[in-house]
Amino acid sequence: MSHDASTDSKVDENSSRRQEHFWPNVKAWLSGDRDSPAPIVRCPICVETEIFVFGIPKSSPDIERLEGCVFACGHIVCKPCEAELVETVLRNARAIRDDPGLEGQIDPEYRCPICRFVFDYGKPNECEHFIEPRLIWPSNRTESGDRDDHHNIPDYIINEHNRPDRCNQCENERRFQRVYRQLSSRPDLTPESVSMAMEAEEYRFQRRLARDWPLWGGWPEYFGPEGSLPDPAADARIDFEEL
Repeated sequence: MSHDASTDSKVDENSSRRQEHFWPNVKAWLSGDRDSPAPIVRCPICVETEIFVFGIPKSSPDIERLEGCVFACGHIVCKPCEAELVETVLRNARAIRDDPGLEGQIDPEYRCPICRFVFDYGKPNECEHFIEPRLIWPSNRTESGDRDDHHNIPDYIINEHNRPDRCNQCENERRFQRVYRQLSSRPDLTPESVSMAMEAEEYRFQRRLARDWPLWGGWPEYFGPEGSLPDPAADARIDFEEL
């Protein structure tokens, strides 16, 4: 009876691989010299599901890995468990709405099942959105066809000390309303000039978001302080620095 030495080698290698579900640790291995054994990324909720991360080998050739996502707190779960979590949150919120007496008995918050971090923005009265998880791409190519180094996942994680006040969408709308009010109050500008300036501002905002992606949300650092304004809108010949 023949003995496959390569099988023993694979077993020994897997026995030294640690279980991992925290993205900064996985990213550290992917970005490092890889002298240590590759981690095995498993969902901490259902435990058995192994999550696909490009660059990390399977624990077994027979394993079928599933897509996973990274929460803003850094924890990784498989997509089926994340979808079930969202459904539970929505179901609980509907139940409390229909029966306020259930408040305190069931949890309507969208939170990490591992560390219990709530994925709300810092000013929920101004932004009702939640900090969405990021999908771990299931191949080495992004949707645009570029090679993927997991660049869609921010290099930092969110905690109570750096939680953004609002999502980018709400920040954008808030900023646009302020700029529009300032431009509309200027007697030297025609409505057409104001419209052109706002279109130029929207274009720059989207371009800068794409350039500096990814962010978990909030006010991007490249805009500087919240009260500052971007470069002049050349098409409308308006100097935003004067506003």
